[in-house]
Amino acid sequence: YLINANIPAPGLQKYNSTRARKLLLHRAEILSLITKMKQRKLQIVPLRVYNKGRLIKLYLELGRAKRKFQKKEAIKRHDIDREVEREFKGKI
Repeated sequence: YLINANIPAPGLQKYNSTRARKLLLHRAEILSLITKMKQRKLQIVPLRVYNKGRLIKLYLELGRAKRKFQKKEAIKRHDIDREVEREFKGKI
């Protein structure tokens, strides 16, 4: 199921746009995704969302979540880059 995705429908008042949506996959695809998620501690991430007719299609990938120290490093790098950009912006 696709959970917490906001898919609004124009013109409908009694429509829950954030309800869980069933993904249409073959049984073998579902089993392979579940086994990979359990064995390698991976998560399913939707990369692209597009519609074809009245269907909404997703391009899914398996990805590993960042660990705590990786998140801290990314935040530090982002802050340093932001400070450098501010310094260059003031000099120009």
